[in-house]
Amino acid sequence: MGSRSSLRRELLILEQTFPRGHARFQVTSANVDELTSVFIGPQRFRIQCNVPVDYPTTKPYWFVDSDQSDAVVDSIVEELGALPDSPHPILSAVKLLVCRLCEMFGYKEPNECGTLLQQFPVSETV
Repeated sequence: MGSRSSLRRELLILEQTFPRGHARFQVTSANVDELTSVFIGPQRFRIQCNVPVDYPTTKPYWFVDSDQSDAVVDSIVEELGALPDSPHPILSAVKLLVCRLCEMFGYKEPNECGTLLQQFPVSETV
């Protein structure tokens, strides 16, 4: 599968898995250039991802909206840049992001985290 069509599929999966009405994590905007999401914790943290043109060769760039800076959230977002290579880097990063944020703020991990990477057929994950 081409990298752009694989990216579109990743984004669609994220939009369907974490819609705007999700209680803990919401994908509010997704296109082949960027992903905008909100983690709902002690406050709402807007987390963005810029997708490079040569994705997945070059990893996406993740950052927190500067108005909402928080040391815990910033450190977790920094971890995303150091993730090992993956067939679906954005899905892997979102899974880590949601799981780590829930852990750090003492929330139960959403069930969707356990199945997020299983939504691609095996032939597309190798």
